[in-house]
Amino acid sequence: MISFLLKGCCGLILNKIFRRFNKKKQTINAPLKHIPWNEIVNECYDKGLNFIYPVTKVIYSDDKSKRVAILQKPDMSYTICFEKLYPYDDDELKHIGNGLHGYWSPDNHSMNSIFDTEENAIMSVYSEPPFKYNKCVIWAEVPFRIDAEKLYWIKDDGADDPDDLCLHGHVVAKIGEEILEYDATVSAAGLYLLRTLTENHIIHDDQAMLPCCGHSMYANDDLSSVDIGGCPNGLDWSVTHEDGRIKLVTEAGKEVSIDSDEYKKEVYMFTDKIESFYNDCIPKNTPSEEFERNGYTAFWNEWRRRRQ
Repeated sequence: MISFLLKGCCGLILNKIFRRFNKKKQTINAPLKHIPWNEIVNECYDKGLNFIYPVTKVIYSDDKSKRVAILQKPDMSYTICFEKLYPYDDDELKHIGNGLHGYWSPDNHSMNSIFDTEENAIMSVYSEPPFKYNKCVIWAEVPFRIDAEKLYWIKDDGADDPDDLCLHGHVVAKIGEEILEYDATVSAAGLYLLRTLTENHIIHDDQAMLPCCGHSMYANDDLSSVDIGGCPNGLDWSVTHEDGRIKLVTEAGKEVSIDSDEYKKEVYMFTDKIESFYNDCIPKNTPSEEFERNGYTAFWNEWRRRRQ
């Protein structure tokens, strides 16, 4: 009996020892190492550019956490895709095998716009807040560029106004190496630019190229052209025609010469943007006063005649 008990006790002890040494080790996932945001941004730069259309250019915000891909469609038109960088969380990283700690995700407005040229697509990107300060990068090698941003009616409350006939906005122009900026009446500025396609404009001899005001419109007898009146404030430069080229001279005396066809293309891009804004808004109410009604009619008559 004693021998049996001893054998039983020894067996229990040995079995316990055996089970202890053969117990499987538990797998414990070590906490993932924290990756600084700037490292995630750098490692994800130019990664994940997988789209249904070929990428022709990528534009990044200053902090590189947002980007826009310019895409060329099969019909040779262009569209744009806005993307923002996000970090993976710890659970997501366990299943991600690409070695990256972040991913790019498009916003809801991507690929909704169509552009006829890559340049127009790029210019639309530079009107967006995260990218607008990079505007001069694309303008670096060209003698003349002009664009209007933040277009608004005089109340500047974000609402449409069918009674306001004059459009305002922030204009940025590059003439040679000089960058000019001014909050102008862009509807009047557009007509003044169209006039320079066939006429010289001498600095300070007439209304400024970028006028502060343009609220009074005086029609000629047959409503084919208009004189625009306003305050004397504005930003000006000279435009003269010389042997198939256009010479621009700024108030600071800086000069640049540009091919007349290239100049016309730039003016048309600016004025088409202004006209498109009008077309996208509520149609204007017909002014009740004949003087005002004739002035506004003559304005668009001259605009469209010069834009043809």
